[in-house]
Amino acid sequence: MICYPVDVKEIEVSAINDYWEMAPEKKTGYFYTVEEVNKKYQPMGARSISFLIKNTFLFVHNRFFFCEVCGCKSPVNNRMQLKGRILSVEGVICDDCRNRRLIEEFEASKKILADYKSSVFEARHYLDDLGFIETLAFLTISYGKKECEIVANSVDDLEITGLAGVDQDILMSLIKKKALVNISEVSEDVRKADHILHNQDFFPKSLNSRSGVMPRYNTLRPGVYLRPMNLGGGQVESIGSVVERKLKSIEVSSKEVMVVHDVIKGIQVDKLYRLIAYLAKDLRLPVRQSKVLATIVEHVATKYPPVNLFYTFRYIANGAIVEIHKGNYVPYIADKIFAKKLSSYIAFVEEKNLILDKALSIPIQFHISPFENVFSGFYLMHHLNWNKLSVSDVLAQWLDVVPLSEDAQRELFHDE
Repeated sequence: MICYPVDVKEIEVSAINDYWEMAPEKKTGYFYTVEEVNKKYQPMGARSISFLIKNTFLFVHNRFFFCEVCGCKSPVNNRMQLKGRILSVEGVICDDCRNRRLIEEFEASKKILADYKSSVFEARHYLDDLGFIETLAFLTISYGKKECEIVANSVDDLEITGLAGVDQDILMSLIKKKALVNISEVSEDVRKADHILHNQDFFPKSLNSRSGVMPRYNTLRPGVYLRPMNLGGGQVESIGSVVERKLKSIEVSSKEVMVVHDVIKGIQVDKLYRLIAYLAKDLRLPVRQSKVLATIVEHVATKYPPVNLFYTFRYIANGAIVEIHKGNYVPYIADKIFAKKLSSYIAFVEEKNLILDKALSIPIQFHISPFENVFSGFYLMHHLNWNKLSVSDVLAQWLDVVPLSEDAQRELFHDE
């Protein structure tokens, strides 16, 4: 049975009938191709068969044409649909039943995901459990972000200070103290529910907006997330301001002062090594990682700003290149010249009470760690980073503004 459009012409009825006329012996399974139908009837005033079949329906009294759920008739309106019905191993479901099923799956998926998030992202009163360095690191991680927002794709991708060992220790502590949520994998039912909520094919028609834009849901994937903070008065939109207030009220212990000192020194030492590596590549200077180099780098990091040391490094590097070329050293000796000359030069400067007053700007491509950025903005009034400060300078400016516990005051100022 064929249902024709209301405005169909008599000649178009013939065109539609020829479109559906089957011929099993032919390769296509139909007596006429679409092109042949158009060629035959369009000169007689018929509209294109592609246009006509949009509102034409074919129904056959067969199980492929009845909805298996409600039993209503489910016709087709083109050859491709008919072929799909015949070859399908699944039953036919009408649009209304399919939409109802999608709504059920959609609502069930929303509940699965909501229950999972409610369990995993349970709000905790964790801020009081964090020490100073953990709170400062947490501010670095959470700055400008909202609760339950992903901060890294994995624990290995999250940078705080830029020092891998330090970052891992801080990160594991924050996860252990429930400030961060680490989702290493997602169960199959949660993954399926998340897929349904983020796949347009699963959206029921009744949930589509009038503009055609689908509802938006935050996707869930493995990664490190910010845990909601339980403050007694409900959840907060942004936790950065809460952490800042907490940070201002913490009294730092003497042990924590040492930890901060070690982190500052580690960051500055790493910066100096990267500057040396930059010069070695730029000037094609062989430089070996040695005890002599490690000793002098750690020494100068404490006393001199990176911009002054960068100038000094370049000066020493140029001298080392000249000496290597003149002396025709073997590689094993050549790659020690820079460290030897730098150590001798610094010893001379300090013996004569000279200063490293010349500076060279740090290359713009040099990365500044998030910790250094946040620390500078929070504690250093006139510096955006530590490029113009030694380790001692950074520590001294921080100690001037941070609240200290009684034991820290006794140990730091007992000589005054």
